[in-house]
Amino acid sequence: MEDAPLASAGASRFTTRLRLEPVGPANAADLWRVHNDDEVSYWYGTGKPSPEQAEQQARFMGDSWRFHGVHKWMAYDRLRREYWGRGFASEIGHAGLTFAFGVLEVQAVVSCTAPHNVRSLAVMKRIGMRYAGEIRTRGIVKGADTEQDDAPFAVCVLLRRDWAGP
Repeated sequence: MEDAPLASAGASRFTTRLRLEPVGPANAADLWRVHNDDEVSYWYGTGKPSPEQAEQQARFMGDSWRFHGVHKWMAYDRLRREYWGRGFASEIGHAGLTFAFGVLEVQAVVSCTAPHNVRSLAVMKRIGMRYAGEIRTRGIVKGADTEQDDAPFAVCVLLRRDWAGP
């Protein structure tokens, strides 16, 4: 018997301005397009993916949606840089919180980013998440061109009891 929240996890979500699709194999070309933007690819530390690598990533994400009920969404039709700075990331973040607390019924949402990724940190703050500390793992270190084994990541958390709701 399938768990009800997971059964609906792979469905499209809609915000006021966006259609959010759980990334899977059908989104590989769009994933490739987004991750080939210089401002995006930097944060992944592995360089720009080939179309084949994007297909592999999209399959992995689709499997995660299917087996775990979570991973990344693709935002249509506002996924390119010319739309940055218009509140779409916060809109997606609010949709993620509504999904996590309302559908999956989790007690906390945790988000991590490189401490020098000021845009991501600003979005986390705008949607109500609070800085909780730092972890270290493989990732981008400010000023480095490649990933490092001991990179710092800022950790932000929002508890269900502190969530303002949709």
